[in-house]
Amino acid sequence: MKNKSLTDVKKEFSPLLDENGKRYIPVSVRVEDSILSPFSPKGNPTISGEFAEFLDSQYTEMKANDQLHIDIECDTIDDEERILYEGAIRSYYKAEETRKTKELVRNNIIALIMVIIGIVVLTVSVIFYIFSHEIVGEIIDIVAWVFVWEAVDLFFLRSPTLIREKLKCKHFIGAEITYSYTQKQQNVA
Repeated sequence: MKNKSLTDVKKEFSPLLDENGKRYIPVSVRVEDSILSPFSPKGNPTISGEFAEFLDSQYTEMKANDQLHIDIECDTIDDEERILYEGAIRSYYKAEETRKTKELVRNNIIALIMVIIGIVVLTVSVIFYIFSHEIVGEIIDIVAWVFVWEAVDLFFLRSPTLIREKLKCKHFIGAEITYSYTQKQQNVA
């Protein structure tokens, strides 16, 4: 087995780019009915979970100013459906972005509350140490650090993940969406 250089590995795993330098996600759709979810808010179609999962799996981390291009290859999509599917993709990711924003705000509020509780409990712990209840003081000290650690976990470890997820949603919301035919259909046309 031949050893690959770091350059070869980077090329193998580098994201696809279109002719304009945008990140490129080609999607081949065999069954057009699989694009839309059978359930959606009234008058606001959304993509199916399976289609969204595929798009998410093809997405690679991007900088805030990078752009995304999704090319859907399907022979049976007409102009009206193109508008419908584009709106469904944007609607799905707008809803996801809203959920991630709410979760981020909730996590930050909980982290702040946890820090405050940790500080209060640490203060109680110091009071117990002063009056020589060392065992009780140690237990309270441990409880205080658990609250502080949970706040650190929420704010510094989970928040960056949510921020990256929000950025991914923004990329999908602003993506250029094009449609193409399979090679067989292009030969017929």
